[in-house]
Parts: sequence; structure tokens; C-alpha cells
Amino acid sequence: MIAAAEAIQRTANAKPLFSNTNEGPFVASTAKAIEAAERLPEVEAGNYELAVLRVPALYVIALWLKGAGAKPPDDIFILLEPAPTGLTGGERLDVRDFNAALVALKAERGKSTATSS
Repeated sequence: MIAAAEAIQRTANAKPLFSNTNEGPFVASTAKAIEAAERLPEVEAGNYELAVLRVPALYVIALWLKGAGAKPPDDIFILLEPAPTGLTGGERLDVRDFNAALVALKAERGKSTATSS
């Protein structure tokens, strides 16, 4: 069994603070996605900062490889499993495609919410 501990850093210069531990489904998929990201040619050649991006309202969690340095490479998002219907865990997206996927998911959720009782 693997688990994750989370620390929150409110500003770039702030000391990270312990937040929680987790043994849920995203822990294993996070480890798997990090391993996959490390093998990407652009990650091997570029300069990236690793973050985890959560969109709780849409039940989306993704690795966010943020381009860093003087001439930063484009950001990369890797969706974590379990992904909501319409998205695929492990899928790699650029900023434009990630935003489009979130907008589409929000639109679909809005439709289902409006018609539910």
C-alpha cells in the first residue's frame, strides 16, 4: 500500500505546512503518472516544476508540469485516474486541450444538473 502526505505552501516564499494524508485512488495513479512524465522526452530535455492541480467541482485531478526557466517550455497536464466520464486517466494534454476538456466537462455537468431532480 502506498500513501501520500500533502503539504500546502500558500506563497512561493512561505514554509510548507502539513495538510493531510491520503490512501485513496489518486495516490497510485499519481505515482504512475509521475513515472510516465519522467520518461517524456521534453521533460528529460526541459525544465519543469511539478504540481498537482485539483478541480474539485469537476472531480478532476491532474499532474501539472509547469514550464520553468528563462524560456519555459509549454505546460503539460497528465490526468489522474479515476477520471470523470469523457476524460481518460493518464492522458497527456497541453494547456489549450486541458482547458477545453474542463469547459466541456463543466457544460456537461451543467446539463445533467439542470435536468436532475
